[in-house]
Amino acid sequence: NSTTLLRSGFKISHSALTFGAGEQGAALDGGLTTMQYNPASIASLSTISFESGKRDAFIVDPAYALSWYRFGFHVKEIGSFALEYSQIDHGEIWYVTTADNPDGYQSSSATHAFDRSYALSYAAGISGSISLGGAIRYIHSNIFSVEHVFFSSGILYQPVELNKQLSVGFSLTDFGTPIHSHDIAQGDPAPAYMRLGVAASPISNDNQKLTFLFEGSRLVADVDNNYNGKSSFTALFSSFKYWPHDIMGHGGLIY
Repeated sequence: NSTTLLRSGFKISHSALTFGAGEQGAALDGGLTTMQYNPASIASLSTISFESGKRDAFIVDPAYALSWYRFGFHVKEIGSFALEYSQIDHGEIWYVTTADNPDGYQSSSATHAFDRSYALSYAAGISGSISLGGAIRYIHSNIFSVEHVFFSSGILYQPVELNKQLSVGFSLTDFGTPIHSHDIAQGDPAPAYMRLGVAASPISNDNQKLTFLFEGSRLVADVDNNYNGKSSFTALFSSFKYWPHDIMGHGGLIY
């Protein structure tokens, strides 16, 4: 179910830059490095780029490893494209296959558990200051037999008058319909997020760059009276019952 997806490494920072900046990146034009937070960031790609990494998916259990691979390129007068594959390896788990004996389970079997994600992103500059981007992500988890598709979009504003030393980013990430496991009728809300960030670089030259960042994010999720998850697109307008107490603030410094 989406409890796994909410906790999974697909939601934590994949790079040292965004992790060190306070788990944020909506206002950064970091290309492949920040596309997780704002797909518009890949508009800054000018050449063929490749990125990969590996880290612990869960702090409490470092046995679960997250690995990712990203490939991006720019097509003149069309825009920038990026492909991503990421996987969380949960290792071998055991599960019950029969329960005929009332005093205990008869047998169990082992399987290799994983969560896998495939994403395609596109972004382009529509003016010298504004870039737009979007992404589609397919997630497959064999633990709960979950297969689902999510959508992301974002905008990045960097005034050319300020030599792009100020950046404002807004994104909606991983929006989708409720998530259903194959044997559970009740659906869980998608792990969608809304992000608004600002980045300012008072020092930026060939030798050094100092950037201050602040971002506000909130989980866009809601349930109906029967505790069935609502679509992210519906929750975007119906999930403000805890506003503004459900906003998480992120602050960071990059040098």
